[in-house]
Amino acid sequence: MKKFDVSFINRAITLITALLVVIACTKETIIQGQPGPQGIQGEKGDPGENGYNTVVTVVVIDPGQVCTNGGTEIFFGLDTNENGQLDENEIQGSTIVCNGEDGQDGTDGQNGQNGSDGQNGYNSVISIVIINPGATCLNGGIEIFYGLDTNENGQLDEVERQGSEIVCNGQDANGAGVYDWSGLWQEETEPWAMEISNIVYFPTQTDNSNGFQNNKYTADVSLFGEVINTTFSPNSQPLGTYASSAVFYFNVIDNDNREWVNGIKINNIGSSSEFISANHLREENGIVTLVRELTFLKQ
Repeated sequence: MKKFDVSFINRAITLITALLVVIACTKETIIQGQPGPQGIQGEKGDPGENGYNTVVTVVVIDPGQVCTNGGTEIFFGLDTNENGQLDENEIQGSTIVCNGEDGQDGTDGQNGQNGSDGQNGYNSVISIVIINPGATCLNGGIEIFYGLDTNENGQLDEVERQGSEIVCNGQDANGAGVYDWSGLWQEETEPWAMEISNIVYFPTQTDNSNGFQNNKYTADVSLFGEVINTTFSPNSQPLGTYASSAVFYFNVIDNDNREWVNGIKINNIGSSSEFISANHLREENGIVTLVRELTFLKQ
C-alpha cells in the first residue's frame, strides 16, 4: 500500500484557504476609479413637427338661468386645420364667465371748480334786399336776410345767411293801388274751391269811361282742375268791383247738356268783406239758364 505525503496535503489546504481570503477581501474593498474622458457628441437629431396654435371663440350669454346678468362662454381648442379660427370639431372645452351684479352707487363727489369762460358768441347781423313789384310782392317790398357774423366783418355775407323773411308793401291809401287776391276761395254752399295765383300788376294812366284809372291785373285762375289765364280790370271803382272775362266749363254731361261758371267779379276790394261772385249757368237743349249766383270767400 502506497503512503500519502501529509505535508503536501497541508500545504495545499493552506494555499486554498489563503486564496479564498484574498478573494473575499477584494470583493468588499473595490475602490471607484477616476472617470474617463467625455466621449464625442453625437449627431443632431431631425426637427420635430410644429405644434398647433390655440384659438378661442366667445359667445354672448343673455341674462337668464345660466347667468342672471348675462355673460360670455369662452370656447378653446387647437387650430388643427390652421384656418385661424376655432371650428366646432376643434373645441376641446369651454368656460363660462358671468357678469357681476351692479354695485351700489357711490356717494357723490365734491363739486369741481368752475370752468373757464367760453368764447364770446358771434353777433347777429342782417341784410335787406329790395323786391320790385311783381309776383312775389304785388306792390314791391323787401327781403330781410339774417345770420351770424362768423368772420366778424360787421356785415352779413352770403355764406353767413341762415334764413330770410319777406315783407311786402301795402296797397295805396286811395284804393287804386296793388291788391293781392292770390290764394284759395271757397264757395259758401257748394264744395267748390277757386284758386288764384301768379298775379301780375300792370298800372296804366288811361282813364276809363267812368273817369277812373284803368289798372289791370293778370292771374291764373283754377276751378274744377282747369286753369285759365285771365285779365281783371276795374268795372266800377267807387263800388270796389273788378270784373273778369274768365269762363269755366265743368261737368260736361253730354253734347246737349253742360254747365259752367262765368261772370267772375271781385267785390269790396281792399276791405275785410272782400268776396268773389260768379254765375252758375246750365245749357239744356240750346237754352242757357242761371242755376244760381255763387259767392266765394277767401280762406
